[in-house]
Amino acid sequence: MLERHLRYAIFGQELELYYQPIINLRTKKVIIVEALLRWRNPQLGMIPPCDFIPIAENNGQIIPIGHWVLEMACRQIKKWSMEAFPAFKVAVNVSYRQLQHPEFAQTVFDILSRTNVSPCLLELEITESSFSDDVTKIKNTLDRLKEIGLSIAIDDFGTGYTSLSYLRQYPFDKLKIDRSFIGDISQNLNGKQITSAIISLAHSLNMKVLAEGIENDKELQYLIEEHCDEGQGYLISHPKAVDEIEPVLFSNIETTLCRGNNVQPDEKF
Repeated sequence: MLERHLRYAIFGQELELYYQPIINLRTKKVIIVEALLRWRNPQLGMIPPCDFIPIAENNGQIIPIGHWVLEMACRQIKKWSMEAFPAFKVAVNVSYRQLQHPEFAQTVFDILSRTNVSPCLLELEITESSFSDDVTKIKNTLDRLKEIGLSIAIDDFGTGYTSLSYLRQYPFDKLKIDRSFIGDISQNLNGKQITSAIISLAHSLNMKVLAEGIENDKELQYLIEEHCDEGQGYLISHPKAVDEIEPVLFSNIETTLCRGNNVQPDEKF
């Protein structure tokens, strides 16, 4: 039933993007917002992403849905820039199906060109499950995207089986610590030590570290003491619709120093 309804979600304008702020843990200011997909069906109501994203990945619908998300996120970046917001990044999750598509890099570049958005204002978040197949093919795709100025983050780090090999093979700029480890901080479980080790490892590889799922002051304070760079979670803000998140951005945003490459398609791809 969900699969049948999902076929019409884009054309029926049932999809929307919510945004969750990511802060600089040193300055406490918003530096990025993550775009999060939501589906509001007229018959079924609000459907959680965990219910429909796996379906979309299995049947291939994630390709057009993923393109829609990238397009809408870039349009929002452009809209905010025209409304005198300071420049800041928007992070977008990328499915393994999208990453493995031969035209994915070109699609991203075309969307950036069409919306007139600098590549340095877009960050792609990729889960570890995306890296289980063709290493060379995926690395080439990521290298092409980084070449034009995009930043690449590995999401949910620590939940896969070969995480360390990914750090060696792929051109990541940022590492997102899975919320399961952050939740252990308050309980003094092993996740606390693992979190510290991940932060040290990432910094030694010149990568920034983002802790997701921060829900209380104890977790926040520990991450600050361990020199984690960025954080997001319900303690900071729930994901919000555009009109709800804008007051937060207007009042507490840190400008992004943007050095994106304004290249033409034939120069890079």
